[in-house]
Amino acid sequence: MQAFSRTAELSPSITESCQFILDTIRKRNNGILVQEKWLNETEYLLKNKVLTIGVFGRHKAGKSTLLNALLHHEVLSVADTNETAFILRICHKPSDHHGNSCFEDTEQFLFMKEEEIKGRRSIRKIIQKTNSDIREKGATIDVHEVTAHVPFLCRCATDDINTVLLDTPGLSESNELGISEVSEHQLMTCSVFVFVISCQQLQDSIDTDSLKAIVKRDPSTIHKP
Repeated sequence: MQAFSRTAELSPSITESCQFILDTIRKRNNGILVQEKWLNETEYLLKNKVLTIGVFGRHKAGKSTLLNALLHHEVLSVADTNETAFILRICHKPSDHHGNSCFEDTEQFLFMKEEEIKGRRSIRKIIQKTNSDIREKGATIDVHEVTAHVPFLCRCATDDINTVLLDTPGLSESNELGISEVSEHQLMTCSVFVFVISCQQLQDSIDTDSLKAIVKRDPSTIHKP
């Protein structure tokens, strides 16, 4: 866009520069370039200083298993069949530890606010029930939130940035319940994404097709060396 050609207009502040770019896109968008819901989500993340790291991939690729490994606890529900049916936001809570180990604080800080539930076993049961309700009863797909201390983020200098991990349903799953659409929406608005590919699912082109669709929508997603 011509509006972005004059870099002198951009503020030294990353937040202010991003807000300027977002406002410019909105003025020129007219509902054609980018869906308004994506712009609204991006603006929310910007104003609240949220850095989202989304974990995406086809169903049964191992997204929840990867996040469980990063949390060092079996918090998220996994199964042999398609399991995750909603977006789970895992909000990192920094800790000074005060004598505890990083992993002890992970267990201690685990909390699901809307359910007022603590502890990995109780939270996993709620997650399993929510997945079941959506798949079997057609319940509304919503975004749920868990607070946790994430060990691999422990030494990151995040300052006042709130870091959130996203567990998502499979991108290639049947969209009868709108599950895939929820994942695609989060994919378009997250700050960083990790695309998980299982070595046991390399016999077809589903992952390749998904990645091609992502790059087609945003050519800057993957940089060639």
